[in-house]
Amino acid sequence: MACLISTANMAAGDLFRFRVYEKINAGTAVVVYECYLNGAQSEALTLAVPPVTEGWEVSIMRVSGSDRSFAWSFRLVG
Repeated sequence: MACLISTANMAAGDLFRFRVYEKINAGTAVVVYECYLNGAQSEALTLAVPPVTEGWEVSIMRVSGSDRSFAWSFRLVG
């Protein structure tokens, strides 16, 4: 599974944190991947979601800059 996120709306001065969580131990979520994107972006962000048994989630948090909307899609890979 992969999560594709369009970051085309980001502009100079924007800083966003992207995280992938895996749920374990009956729902406790742990971070399995984290990255930060700063400023204008020209390519979509692709986050590989590892095979999990209890679930997962992806989050986006604005650290600085303006609020933005992000187009996203989940795809089966392989």
